[in-house]
Amino acid sequence: MSSLSGKEITLSKLFENDLCILSSSCFYQNLSYDINLQSIDNSSIIIIDGKLFKDLLDKNIYAQKFMLEITQSKLSEVMEVLEKVIFFSLEYRLSEHLINQYYLKNSLKFKVTHEAIANDLGSSREVISRVLKRFERNNLIHISRGYIEIINLEKLKLLCQ
Repeated sequence: MSSLSGKEITLSKLFENDLCILSSSCFYQNLSYDINLQSIDNSSIIIIDGKLFKDLLDKNIYAQKFMLEITQSKLSEVMEVLEKVIFFSLEYRLSEHLINQYYLKNSLKFKVTHEAIANDLGSSREVISRVLKRFERNNLIHISRGYIEIINLEKLKLLCQ
């Protein structure tokens, strides 16, 4: 999601066979949002005619139930992101983000830019770069162009407590 100031924050991520509830609510409730969808890996997208999908939801209780479950799940994710931005330090959120990348990529070294991390965490690239440099000085990570390598996963996890 983008703000008027030009800053971005990642409120939700989609995974295989996932559904973007923000785009689906637009046609169902006749709303509009300024959102940015970005593909990290090779992806396919299916665009369903809004009227057709609304008619399906109006006539099919199982489709309604499915959409309600998806919406509740994604809303919970968004609320968790907002809670972390408001109540947790950037060091906590950044260390948690790096640990999550380790689990997602199944590797201690992964390709990522400071800008992408900043967008995910609702911060600026400059601030993220400063905190990453501090993590590097404390021997938690190693930074190279376009990559971050976790050196001490256990110490990084301690920042999340």
